Amino acid sequence: MGYYADANFGRVRDDRDSLAQLHALAWAWYGAERRTATFQLRDCGLLPSFVQQDTTAVTYPQLGDLIGTLTAGGTAWTLNTPVTGVIFDAQDNTTTWLTDWSDLDFSA
Repeated sequence: MGYYADANFGRVRDDRDSLAQLHALAWAWYGAERRTATFQLRDCGLLPSFVQQDTTAVTYPQLGDLIGTLTAGGTAWTLNTPVTGVIFDAQDNTTTWLTDWSDLDFSA
């Protein structure tokens, strides 16, 4: 298993190292707990970042960013999913971030 025979040249190629790398990458991605989430903030518009009172710069997530952990109200949730949507509602002055890939949502 993992060998490839080339009929044109009569060679045998050993793909076990490549398959082991693919296995490691697949396990790193699919073996991690993932959850989907929708979260919303008021009065931030589509600003890229803000500075807290203690002068710590906080960058808002953008499309494609991978969110590892989401903390709200002192509780942290592991997400490990990318941002798949950013919606700004000018009427309510809210920005909503969506993460998806429900096929990878292993939470019950």
